Amino acid sequence: MRSRIFSLIFSIRLMGLLLSALALWVFAQIADEVLEQETQTFDQSILLAIRQMHTPIGDRIMLGITFLGEPVFLLLICLGIGIRLLYYHRRSQATT
Repeated sequence: MRSRIFSLIFSIRLMGLLLSALALWVFAQIADEVLEQETQTFDQSILLAIRQMHTPIGDRIMLGITFLGEPVFLLLICLGIGIRLLYYHRRSQATT
């Protein structure tokens, strides 16, 4: 039983390593294309498509979404979750 578990863990780690190597290779290929400016027409078509969808309400929505990544906002959310976990006596979860 124990050897089967270790074998499963090894297989999962190996697949994760192979998947990471594949992702790195794909990224390198895309980066090479970008550096050689072979994606310029694709980039311009995406930019023009986004410009056609531009509206003032869309700008406000995107600014609101961007605000969710502000450090002060994230700090307040984390503090709120931490206080709630402490209130429900889950100290180990609140401190990790």
